[in-house]
Amino acid sequence: MNDTVPVIQGFSRANLVTYLGIVSAVVGIVLCMKGEPLVVPILCLIVAGTCDMFDGSFARLFHRSDHARAIGVQLDSLADVLSFLALPIVVLAYFDLPIVAQVVVASLYALAGVTRLAFFNAYADPDTPISHYRGIPVTMAALVLSVLWLTSAVAGGPTDWLWLGGMVALTIGFVVDVKVPKPTKKSLIGFAVLAVVMLAGVIWVGLR
Repeated sequence: MNDTVPVIQGFSRANLVTYLGIVSAVVGIVLCMKGEPLVVPILCLIVAGTCDMFDGSFARLFHRSDHARAIGVQLDSLADVLSFLALPIVVLAYFDLPIVAQVVVASLYALAGVTRLAFFNAYADPDTPISHYRGIPVTMAALVLSVLWLTSAVAGGPTDWLWLGGMVALTIGFVVDVKVPKPTKKSLIGFAVLAVVMLAGVIWVGLR
């Protein structure tokens, strides 16, 4: 009787950018749990978002078997769970907000996010390009939440409540059935420039 369970392979260089995003998210989570200032966790969120934008393009530079490509799709979604669901939830727990609000929002956010990723995995086909998403990709959490945090930090506003509100809006966006255009190569360049600006802004806030 043949054993049909595939052997777990080692780390693939095609997934290096995805791995970098995972490590960035883990660093942000650990530092946040240790009570360190939020500057570094926010930087980690931005880095993870940037990695997610370009990990597919990087992976396509290498020749991969169908099996390796299928693993890459799953790995990307698992990385999203850490970077754009777990990290924002840990940051939310960092704030001194009513615990009931934190638990309810974090639970709904996680449920909406993993549900969206499950549907994506069920219907994803690496060989069939798509022109738009249905609902907001979980990756957008990096952009939305970091912009809210930076804007509030610069203006001296209620960073904690804005973060909570941003997560509520994202929760709805993850599962609402609206068409969201998929970024083109030109727009990815714009997002990359925005990421650099955001990184510089967060560092500036941290050095003030």
